[in-house]
Amino acid sequence: MWRSSRFLKILLFGILCIGCVEKSDPYPDPSQGGDGEPGAGTALVSISYLKGYYTGYPTPITKDWELQGVVTANDRYGTFPYGLVVQDATGGIEIKLSGDDLFLTYPIGQSIRIRCQGLVLGAYGGYVTLGSVSTDADYQNGFISQTDISGRLSKRGEIELVLPDTLRFAELEPKHVGCFVAFEMVQFVDEELGLTWCDEDSDSNRHLVNVDGDTLLVRTSRYARFADDMLPVSSGYVEGILGWFNNSYQLRVIDARNVIMESPRF
Repeated sequence: MWRSSRFLKILLFGILCIGCVEKSDPYPDPSQGGDGEPGAGTALVSISYLKGYYTGYPTPITKDWELQGVVTANDRYGTFPYGLVVQDATGGIEIKLSGDDLFLTYPIGQSIRIRCQGLVLGAYGGYVTLGSVSTDADYQNGFISQTDISGRLSKRGEIELVLPDTLRFAELEPKHVGCFVAFEMVQFVDEELGLTWCDEDSDSNRHLVNVDGDTLLVRTSRYARFADDMLPVSSGYVEGILGWFNNSYQLRVIDARNVIMESPRF
């Protein structure tokens, strides 16, 4: 049963990433950045290093740092409006960007480099993102302007096939936040059967449960194109970007095609 599920998940992500090639490590030689202090001049730093630079307050990046990673989510399906999620070998981070149809330029699987100097690390509910200086006191950073995007983001190489790390709920750690992850043998809780992915006019929470009885919150944007679809009633496989809000992990499914639930409920 689960062997066929693995085949299906590779097939469905191939549909999402037309023209993909075999996955490769998007982060270059760790000596160019990694977990140590980068040297003088422009330096590639890892996503985990950059996120570790966040102070708990709006944190301007004054050093000449760049990130390089692969796009694992964009605005195509409405789950991440005005943003991209980028991942390297050390972690993932959401980049806040102005404008629409970002997916046309930055499709899932595209390797990109991001010039960070002048940008701001901020967090909402503990979820760290990279953006611009905020003009709203309620948010620690804002959206990078459309006129600034092309000067900060550059595409590198061909589109790659990116596959999630398959985990169990009990294995989740802070290092997985912002990363593309997957779970097998899960289903939505009994109390939510008959509901749609999202309530009308507001982002909504639903809950997955595994065979051990552990649960994971699923957060769906009201802008997601599948927001009005009914939740799957069977059990199976789901993948998405792992988030964090107020001391709780939450999964954001990119598109309904990231869910394969065709087995009986347990």
